[in-house]
Amino acid sequence: MLKQANVEVIKQNARNVKIDQDLGTVVRYSKHLRGVDPKEHEWDVVVAKRDNAADFNVFFVWEYEQDETPNIDDSAEAGTAGGNCIFEDNIGYQTHETLAHEIGHHLGVDHPAPGLDLLMSPHRTDHRISKAHANLMNP
Repeated sequence: MLKQANVEVIKQNARNVKIDQDLGTVVRYSKHLRGVDPKEHEWDVVVAKRDNAADFNVFFVWEYEQDETPNIDDSAEAGTAGGNCIFEDNIGYQTHETLAHEIGHHLGVDHPAPGLDLLMSPHRTDHRISKAHANLMNP
């Protein structure tokens, strides 16, 4: 992202972390969903293992969902909040693009209005970022 947004990502550390409970087949962010059992909200359990010295932590999991249909693998491959990102480890060729998108969220950019299918769009067709998004990422 350095060329467009003047942002450099430097890996400080990579390590395996052990979660002391069975997370099942899907790791969920469900705190925002009405009527979902709080035990199904596993985000906090995973990100408790964060490196507090890091600005941004990425946790790779087998399956991640943040909607009302956790047993349907839809378009959510990752989620970012509070300096943490939970990221599906099986998305293949889209890894770099999705990670750049999630870093954009960490740097303060939300999804753009429909029709602007650049990097920060959930259904992007273009890897570029807008000048307005670059300015938000690096004021």
